[in-house]
Amino acid sequence: AGVQGLAVNSARFSTISDNIVNANTAGYKRALTEFSNVIIQGDVENSYTAGGVRAYVKRDITSVGSLESTTNATDIAVSGLGFIPVTETTQPSEFSPATNPVQVTPTGSFEEDAEGYLLDVNGKYLLGWALNPDGTTVVNQPARNSFTNLEAVNARAIRYNAVETSEIRLSGPLPASATLSTGDPTLSIIHTEEYFDTIGNTNSLTYTFTPTIPATGTSNTWTLQVVDSATTTNGGLIGSYTLIFDGVTDTNPGTIQTVTPTTSGAPPVADAPGTFDATTGELGLPVLGSPLVTFIGVPGTRNGITQTGSIESANIRLDFKDGAGYGEYKGVEINEEGIVSAFFTNDQSRPIYQVPIVNVSNPNALEAVGGQAYRLTEDAGSLTLEDSGALLAGRIIGYAITKSAVDVAQELTGLIETQRAYSSNAKIIQTVDEMLQETTNLKR
Repeated sequence: AGVQGLAVNSARFSTISDNIVNANTAGYKRALTEFSNVIIQGDVENSYTAGGVRAYVKRDITSVGSLESTTNATDIAVSGLGFIPVTETTQPSEFSPATNPVQVTPTGSFEEDAEGYLLDVNGKYLLGWALNPDGTTVVNQPARNSFTNLEAVNARAIRYNAVETSEIRLSGPLPASATLSTGDPTLSIIHTEEYFDTIGNTNSLTYTFTPTIPATGTSNTWTLQVVDSATTTNGGLIGSYTLIFDGVTDTNPGTIQTVTPTTSGAPPVADAPGTFDATTGELGLPVLGSPLVTFIGVPGTRNGITQTGSIESANIRLDFKDGAGYGEYKGVEINEEGIVSAFFTNDQSRPIYQVPIVNVSNPNALEAVGGQAYRLTEDAGSLTLEDSGALLAGRIIGYAITKSAVDVAQELTGLIETQRAYSSNAKIIQTVDEMLQETTNLKR
């Protein structure tokens, strides 16, 4: 019994030592030693035989350390239940769950390797689902009960980015006085806007507003022609419209009444392919690539382009325009949804991967493999991959790591207890040795 006491307290001493030396190891979970007594039934009535004790070592994986903020955009931690998936492989570009075992860890401080893959200090690569530019997964409905659709996260999966312009919004006043019978027939108000195509090239749209001069009175009518610098046919004309405004009064700033594509010929043929949607107030302009819309105003409303004031107050202005030119990769960041986003020199970003939260039924049955990572076992139970923060899953926190779950004061207390227990068991052995010596002396 005394020898067993030395052995089990030595085991406890080992786990306490491991805990203390890892008190500052990010993501470390406490190792615990539990004792169980051994019973031996004696053959002689009213006698007792010391059975001894056994030691069982386990790890308290469900314990959670506090979060610590960092300045690294690819430091991530799980707040609450769950883990992030990682793997050890020498070829992350060829990672396959079938050949490369997936491990889980509560936190990770990742950096880009030479090829752009996110690698932590323990040599483990971060895994996630690949995303389309709109944030949907490349694999429709990826597996939630296996690692089948995971890939090694490559921060430089997209090396450059360009955002095609899809919308331009214009507003501002046209001069009502220009549509008087006394107006200048040579007057035109011109507004030019740049836009970006699918690969980031810069082109321009020129909006030319020309007043209709009546014989008498006021026409409140303008012709709008839109010319695209990238279009070679029809002189670049992609939109031609007749705009009729309400007359200006004290309460009405001259809102758009109708917008009609202009036609010519017999039978009439549209002068340009551009369209107008009265519900949205948008011109549909067929630029090269995807269609581009320009908001000029919903008829009968005071937004968009109006007709009011004098020639001096004419001011067609840009309210909004999307799109961006060519930009090269400059960095990556992971947010609370587990979305890995790449950032580019054109101030644009796009999602490239989603890191799921891995949950198992019995986390304490996971097998520790070093580097604060764990391997799944049969006793760990069922596996689920959840979105960050969904259902019972924890939430991924960026710019943070999980500190060690060790309480040093508690471990030092256990260290003193173990030392005294070890000394007591050593005293048992020493005393038994003395008793045996006395017995030997009696025989002499």
